[in-house]
Amino acid sequence: QMSTLPLVDVAKYLVLSVVWSVVPFGSEVFYGLFQGVTDEAVGAVLELPFSRACELEADEVGMRIAAQACFDPSKVAGFWTYKAIVDPHGEHEHPILEFLSTHPGSAARTENLARTLASAQETLRTSSLCEKFR
Repeated sequence: QMSTLPLVDVAKYLVLSVVWSVVPFGSEVFYGLFQGVTDEAVGAVLELPFSRACELEADEVGMRIAAQACFDPSKVAGFWTYKAIVDPHGEHEHPILEFLSTHPGSAARTENLARTLASAQETLRTSSLCEKFR
């Protein structure tokens, strides 16, 4: 995903080159506005989804590590379920706000962890280390 950013930069500079050729004077103001707007748009469309995906992956890895350390992985998913109930209007809970955020909402995290919970529970169940704590 990050490899598309240089292509976006090239496209922005092509547009700016055309504008500079048409409007040679005062184009610095336009450049500043254009650069700011396109940076934010590119960030929202390309970078934030990548960041949210990394957060979801980090949740999965954390749940797997918790299982390997003999902790019940269902408690990880339970935490995000609890957070969604306690703070249903949190900063990442509205779909538009979640789209503009670096982190997924609690509901998205709960759904993602629910899909990987069986695998983490199997890790916990089959761990030879965890047998000592049963």
